[in-house]
Amino acid sequence: MNFKLNGKDEKKHLIAGEFRTSFDLAIDFDYASLTERSLQNKRFSLSALLDLLDRFSQEIASAARKSDQSLEQRALLEEVAIFCQRSNLKSKIDRAFVAPEFDDLIRLERNGPFEGWRPLGLVFHITPSNALNVPFLSFIEGLLTGNINIIKLTEKNAPHSLSLFSKLLTLDRACLDIVAHKLYALTFSQRDKTTFNHLVQLCDGVALWGGDDVATEVKKIAHPHTRVIVWGHKISFAYIAKSKLSDKTTMQQLAYDSLLDDQQACSSPQVVYAEVESFAQLKDFAITFSHFLNEEIDKKAEGKIEWPSLQEQAEITNVVELLKLESLIKESMVLEDEKKRWRILVENNGTLKASPLFRTIWVRPLLRTKILQTLIPHRHYLQTVGLSAGQQEIEILAKYFFAAGATRITALGSMLNSYISEPHDGEISLLRFLKRVSLSNPQLDCFSLSELENKNGQQTSHLDTPVMNKEMFQKNNDFNRAHLFFKSGGSSGKSALSTFSYADYNRSMEEAAYGLLAAGVDPQRDRVINLFHGGGLYGGLLSFFTILEKIKCPQFPMAAHEDMAMVANSIVDYEVNTLMGMPTYIWQLLTSNVEKFKKYGGIKKIFFGGEHFSNKQRQWISSHLGITHIRSASYGSVDAGPIGFQCQFCGDNEYHIHQKLLALEVLHIENDSPVSPDQVGRLVLTSKERETNPFSRYDIGDLVKIVNGNCPCGRQTVRLQLLGRTGDVFRAGGTFYNYAKFQKILEETAEYTGKLQIVLEKKNNLDFITLKIEKSPLNCEKMAESLLQHYPDLYEGIKKERGLELKISKTFENDFIFATSSKKLVRVLDKR
Repeated sequence: MNFKLNGKDEKKHLIAGEFRTSFDLAIDFDYASLTERSLQNKRFSLSALLDLLDRFSQEIASAARKSDQSLEQRALLEEVAIFCQRSNLKSKIDRAFVAPEFDDLIRLERNGPFEGWRPLGLVFHITPSNALNVPFLSFIEGLLTGNINIIKLTEKNAPHSLSLFSKLLTLDRACLDIVAHKLYALTFSQRDKTTFNHLVQLCDGVALWGGDDVATEVKKIAHPHTRVIVWGHKISFAYIAKSKLSDKTTMQQLAYDSLLDDQQACSSPQVVYAEVESFAQLKDFAITFSHFLNEEIDKKAEGKIEWPSLQEQAEITNVVELLKLESLIKESMVLEDEKKRWRILVENNGTLKASPLFRTIWVRPLLRTKILQTLIPHRHYLQTVGLSAGQQEIEILAKYFFAAGATRITALGSMLNSYISEPHDGEISLLRFLKRVSLSNPQLDCFSLSELENKNGQQTSHLDTPVMNKEMFQKNNDFNRAHLFFKSGGSSGKSALSTFSYADYNRSMEEAAYGLLAAGVDPQRDRVINLFHGGGLYGGLLSFFTILEKIKCPQFPMAAHEDMAMVANSIVDYEVNTLMGMPTYIWQLLTSNVEKFKKYGGIKKIFFGGEHFSNKQRQWISSHLGITHIRSASYGSVDAGPIGFQCQFCGDNEYHIHQKLLALEVLHIENDSPVSPDQVGRLVLTSKERETNPFSRYDIGDLVKIVNGNCPCGRQTVRLQLLGRTGDVFRAGGTFYNYAKFQKILEETAEYTGKLQIVLEKKNNLDFITLKIEKSPLNCEKMAESLLQHYPDLYEGIKKERGLELKISKTFENDFIFATSSKKLVRVLDKR
C-alpha cells in the first residue's frame, strides 16, 4: 500500500473530504457550520457505517498481503484490518451498550422519558508521532459514536494516516458519502500554539495520547466542561508469588513477556516483583530468571530485535552504571547479557520504578502484605499485572492489585495478549466519546425517537440481486454460527428450520417489544396469559415470553393447552386481564367458556398473532364479553423475524414496519418489477442487522399494499396493509381468485365466521374448487349462490366460460389440514 497521496505530499490537511495545502481556522472550523453539515447527512447510520468499515477492512487486508509490503507496513495494515472488521466493531459496541442501536432515544413506558446516547459533538484527537495507527483507530472510535473528528497529525504519522483516510473516503464516496463531514485531519506542530489552542477551546472533547505534561497543558487551555480523554503512559509489572518462585513454567512465561515486542507495549512488564523475604532470595531468583532470558532471546532472529536510539541507549547506560555504583554500598546488582541484548536490574527496594525499556527489567521484592502501601501512590499509572500464583491465591491477590489501581490482570505469558472489545486502561473507550441525554414529552406516542425521523424504509440498494424464495433462504442458513433453531413453515405447510444467533434473537425481540407497547400493552396494569403454541421447536410461546420479559410485563406462560376449562379457571383465579395467542385458539377458549368469562368480566384486551380475527368474531367478542381492544401482537414470520406492529391508529390489517430491522420492496405478483403506488404486490424484505443468515430481497409470501399519508401517531415509518398470502391467490380456469374474497363474502352474506379451507383439484380436465367449512346449520347451496352473486369473476368462470366447478362441503374438525410446524390452517391446498 502506497503511503503517499498521488505523489502530492504537500497536501497534508484533509477538510471535509478535500485534501489541501492549507486551512483557515475561522472559515473551516466554525462550530455551527460543522455541526449543521453533519446533521444534514440523513444517510448516516450505525449499520451503514459498519458495512462500510467492513469493506474497508477487506481492502486493507488485501493490501497487507501484497508482496511489496515491508514487515512493518504489513503489521500496521493487518492491525487496522482486524480492528475494522464488522464483527469486531459490533462486539466492541455490544460490550459497551445494553442496546446495540445506541444512536437512538428509547423508552419502555408510554409516558416515560426517552433516554439514549448522543455524540459529544466535536472531538479533537491529539495523536502520538511514534504510533502510526493511533490517529486512524482513534478516529474510528470517534466516528462510531457519531462525532465530528479533528485529528492532529505530525510529520511522522501523517503519510500513513492520510493514506488510510484517503482509502476510506474513496470507498465511502462510491456508496453513501457519510464520512467526509465527520473527518478533518490537520498536520501541524504542537509549537503552533494559535492552531492548537483554538482547536482545544473549540471542541467538546479532546482525546489525548501523551504524557502528564501535555495533559496538564490541554486542561489549562480547554473549557472547564470540555471532556479531556487522556490515554497516558502506563506501567505494567509481573508478580511472582512465593509458591511459584522456582517454577520452570513461570520463568519461561516471564522471559517470553519480558522480551516480546522489546518492552514497547504499555502491557510489557517493566518490573518483576518477587514475593521474597531477603536479598539473597531475590538474587537467586534474578540469576535463575537470567538463564531463561538467555534461552528466550536466543530464539529471536537478530533482525527482529529492536535496538535503542543513541538517546535511549544513553539513558539505559546511565541507569545501569548508576546501579552498579550503588551496589558497592547498597543491596543491588546488575545482570547483563554479554551481547547487550537484555539486562536485569536487581534492587532490594519495593518502590515501583519505570524501566528505560528495550529489554531492561527491574527485579524487586514485594510481600503481599505491602502491595497496597507500595502501589497506591502510583495508582494512576498502573495497567497490567502478569500474575503467577497458586489457584487459591489468585482471588485475594487480584483484589489487592485492583484496589491498588491496576486495570488488567493476566496470566504470565499473555501480558501482551488482548481480546476483541477489551477495555482500554480500565475504560470502555466508546462511552468516553458520548453523553447521556433524555427527552420528556407526553405528546409523543412512539417508543423510539427515530420513528419520527422521515427515513425511507424502502430498499434502495442491491436491487440487482435475485429475489429469494424460501428454498433459497434455507440454503443461506449457517447452522455452525446459530444459537437458536425454530421450526418454520407457517401457512405454507412445509417445515424447515430457521436459525438465529442470541444477539439477533434479542435484538428482534426488543423491536417487537416496542411494537407491543405501541399496540396497547401496559406493563403497569396488564396481567397477560401467553397462549401461543410452545414446544416441538415452535417459537411462538418462547418469543412472546421474551418480548413480555423485555418490557417487564407480568405474564402467565400457559401455552395453547388442550384443557380449556383449566385455562379458563386460571384466567379467573389469577385475575388475568389480557389474552395473547392465535385467533383460532382464543376463539375456541372464549366460545367454550363464555358464561364463565361473562361472570368474571375481567378480560379487557386481546393480542393475537399468526392469523386474524374476522369482523364477525370481533363483533361477537365485543357484544358478548365487552372486549373491544383486539389488536395484533406482532406481524412477522419465523424466518424473517418481526416485520411490523400496530399502533392505536392502525386499521385491522395495517402495520408499521420495523425499519431498524428491515428494508422493503413491493413487487408485482407475476414478475419482479416494483408496483406503482396503491397497487397490491408481493412483500420483499432485506435484513439490516443480522449476524446469522442475513438475507437480501426475500419474498416472504405476503400480499401487501403501502398505506399512503402520515399516521396520526406521528411515526414516519412505512405502513403496510396486509392482504393475505401469495398462496391465497390462485389460478383456476384461467382466472386469478383470492381466498380473502371468498372469506369476506361468506362472512358478510352468510354470517359464516368459522374455518375455511379451499381445495383445488383437477377432474375431467376442469379445475374443481371445494370450499371446506365447519359443521353448521348453514345451507351450502345458498352459500354457493351467494358467492356467485357477489364474486363476478367466479360467476363468469363457472356460468359463462364453464372452465371450473364449485362445491361447498361441511367438514369435521379433524378433516381440516393444518401446518405441522405452526398449527395454522392451510388456507389453499392445491392437489392438481
